Amino acid sequence: MLMIVAVVALTLSVVSFGLFAYVSLSPPTPRGTTGLGTAELQAAKVDPSEFLKALATLTDSLAKAGPRIPFLVASFLFLIVSGIAAYFCCSKPPASAPPEKGLEKTSTAAAGFSVYHCRLSGFPDGEHGIPIRKASSSPDLRLIETPSQCLDGFVDALRRTPVAFVLLVGRHDRRELRAGPRDVYGGNPALAFQRALAARDYLVSLYAATAAAPGASLPLLPTDLAARVLPLAGGPASVGAGLDATRLAADRSVDLFAFWSYGPEREHKRLGS
Repeated sequence: MLMIVAVVALTLSVVSFGLFAYVSLSPPTPRGTTGLGTAELQAAKVDPSEFLKALATLTDSLAKAGPRIPFLVASFLFLIVSGIAAYFCCSKPPASAPPEKGLEKTSTAAAGFSVYHCRLSGFPDGEHGIPIRKASSSPDLRLIETPSQCLDGFVDALRRTPVAFVLLVGRHDRRELRAGPRDVYGGNPALAFQRALAARDYLVSLYAATAAAPGASLPLLPTDLAARVLPLAGGPASVGAGLDATRLAADRSVDLFAFWSYGPEREHKRLGS
């Protein structure tokens, strides 16, 4: 709309200036004296105030000038209107303009997200329950944390700074389920999702245990933490024929990705991710 106003005003400015030039170059047309000039006032022996004298003089001059002055004034006015409309129309980019290259990366850096990763493995074949978390347990029934004791580091960070959100990706190995587990889960995707749900409940229980400690002051309630955890189902990382038991067991796991929304990487480095 402002662009239309600018174009119309500029066109009218050009037309007005053209009429001014045409009238100025045309031969003068004789005309009678109009109004009361200074000579007429003196002849009539009228003694008005200085303001009335100046007004009469200006009126007489404009009358003798003809249409040239109005055309010139109109040309300048339309030119000013055109300039103002063009400034407000073109000085700002449109709201729908795509972001410049690198803007998205800059915005992400400004948000200051710090990501923490912890992998929980050691889930029994065909089951979703959390293994016993004791070093003295059998290796086949022990929860393995990578990096070591990463759950303790995660809960310790939660006690100081509220986490923005947590992704829990449950996984399964590449083999099909046997008859017994298949009757329970129906397929590997459901088994992987149940492992993510079990990991969520386990994390919330660890966090709630710290809340019950004397003098504990936590930034989030356990229920609020549970609401910020999103469980997902993922697939195996290792595929192909001839996989050994170690690689199959590594895929029976849950990956934890925690996101904090503050800028410095201080906590990120302290957690060792």
